[in-house]
Amino acid sequence: MSEILPGEPFDMLEISRDWAWGRSPVDGAVGYVELSALTDDVPADTPEPTSGDFVATAESLVGVPATPGGRSKKGLNCTGLVFLALQRAGIECPRFCDLQAQALGTEVPANASLQRGDLIYFDDHAAIMTDDSNLVHVTDTGVERAALADVEGSERYGAIVARRRIAK
Repeated sequence: MSEILPGEPFDMLEISRDWAWGRSPVDGAVGYVELSALTDDVPADTPEPTSGDFVATAESLVGVPATPGGRSKKGLNCTGLVFLALQRAGIECPRFCDLQAQALGTEVPANASLQRGDLIYFDDHAAIMTDDSNLVHVTDTGVERAALADVEGSERYGAIVARRRIAK
């Protein structure tokens, strides 16, 4: 699930009653959108690229509420946080967890130390490391800082399945 922000393009492929089926060229998500939500005159809420420090961007989003499919300051899901932070840094990023875990940056071996900016993935969760032992991620309530030790291996998230490093 992913949201389309006001003013973003939407490649409409079919109309069925009050719904449009198509694809978002911004994040590649495919699905239905209410036809009434598609307009030409609303400015996009898409953030402008800022600095290359996507970790600082992620940290600035602490407190943003959790929203299924969210990828804006109004609400985020875990991969929406990664997508938004990297997008603001001018780094292309897939939208969904499995694709991010496979395609972003380079693999960090399990025996290597984590560092600021590393991305870690669980079965269906993503987080951004703020240093070697802390992270920013989206919980059931919103974007929060946490110790990696409190997240990794927890009943909620389980074991890390992928560790990725974005080149600096």
